[in-house]
Amino acid sequence: MKRKRYTLAVMAAAVHAATAHAQVSSNNAAPVTLQEVVVTGNPLGSELFDLAAPVSVLGGQDLFLQRKSTLGETLESLPGVSTTGFGPNVG
Repeated sequence: MKRKRYTLAVMAAAVHAATAHAQVSSNNAAPVTLQEVVVTGNPLGSELFDLAAPVSVLGGQDLFLQRKSTLGETLESLPGVSTTGFGPNVG
């Protein structure tokens, strides 16, 4: 039991000393002005407009030939297009 109290006392003293040291500050220090840093990134390491992206165009006769009962069903075969059947104004 005494060992447990001793350990707690030592830990409390160490924590108290660390926080007291962290609170010491100099009021004479002048504020430092830093330059603005802008960080941008791309996981592929290239410019966004240099990347190849799939593009699908469906218009005119193609749209007429591939039509389904709703516009969502007609377009869902295109990459990046999906539809849902639940909720208001779905279709």
